Amino acid sequence: MELPQDLSEREQFFNNLSKELFKIDFSNGDFQFVMFSSLLSLLIQKGVITEEEFTKATDETGDAFKIMKFRNNLLKSTEDEV
Repeated sequence: MELPQDLSEREQFFNNLSKELFKIDFSNGDFQFVMFSSLLSLLIQKGVITEEEFTKATDETGDAFKIMKFRNNLLKSTEDEV
């Protein structure tokens, strides 16, 4: 990628590049993961939550998700039998 020689063209080039580079894309799963991880890190660093509280909450959420997934699989298998 070649940089324009004119200063105003160069400024426009970098402006366009920065817009694309830092565009917020909430539909992008990778972007969501990075933002979520950053937010959690900040909350832990600031002492809003502790790592132990976070671990407990994620374990409880994970267990609840597993139960709901198991229930969903049972419902699907029951519907398939009918």
